[in-house]
Amino acid sequence: MGCYAMDPKDYDEFYVFFRKALEQYHKVDLNVKKHVNNWSLKGVEGLPEDGILDFSKLGLPAVSMRVRTGRNLNKYPLPGAMTKTQRI
Repeated sequence: MGCYAMDPKDYDEFYVFFRKALEQYHKVDLNVKKHVNNWSLKGVEGLPEDGILDFSKLGLPAVSMRVRTGRNLNKYPLPGAMTKTQRI
């Protein structure tokens, strides 16, 4: 199964669909307390003291990031671990 939210608000607009998909895929109960990430970079060696990762202050151009999760069928390895025969 694969599904994409093209915009963060899609998770709200299509909540009924995404809720079921997320619960089944990740085997979680979304009624349980919401997980909160700590994205603070304070104290990470090599980064500014304030913990804010500003690429322009590091002399780097703006970047784009894509985060993706994927899962292959249980009996099939990921493509990088497949043999030529398995790919065919």
